[in-house]
Amino acid sequence: MPSLNPISYVVLGVLATRGPSTSYEMKKLVGMSISFFWTFPHAQLYREPQRLAQLGLVDEEQAETGRRQRVFTINPRGRAALDAWLADPASSDVEIRDPALLKLFFGGISTTEDIVALAETQITAHQAAKVKYERLLERHGYRPELAFQLAPLRIGVAYEQEYIAFWTRVAQNPDSPLAP
Repeated sequence: MPSLNPISYVVLGVLATRGPSTSYEMKKLVGMSISFFWTFPHAQLYREPQRLAQLGLVDEEQAETGRRQRVFTINPRGRAALDAWLADPASSDVEIRDPALLKLFFGGISTTEDIVALAETQITAHQAAKVKYERLLERHGYRPELAFQLAPLRIGVAYEQEYIAFWTRVAQNPDSPLAP
């Protein structure tokens, strides 16, 4: 089996659920769904489908007219690779790449004012994300055909609630962020 990465599976999964798509269409879909919990440079959605086509996992067709866009379709080999990945209960380590946590890590050489400002900014950002996720759930939560696509939003709400609580504690105790 060729070397596949998480973006490979994003592309294969989008093509399996949405059907034939251009990179732009995949980018739009990812921007309003997957990017809430799996961030990556969306330019990869232009390179990765071509790589998967070279590996024989997706078929590529170029439009004859107009902008001559490339339309990608998952093929049986790609579907088999996707199915094998979905069936594998093992998961790689969870990645948290949060610049604010990196800044907090070095908080001992920062100022109290900077830590409070960082915490307050994070509280505001996480409150906004929580509201966005809740609104999406309210708007689409009744649609059983989207149950699996919307399920990550539920953990997203819980994640944002915990981050709000965490950063609130940091703002209240900037010199001792481990205080309860």
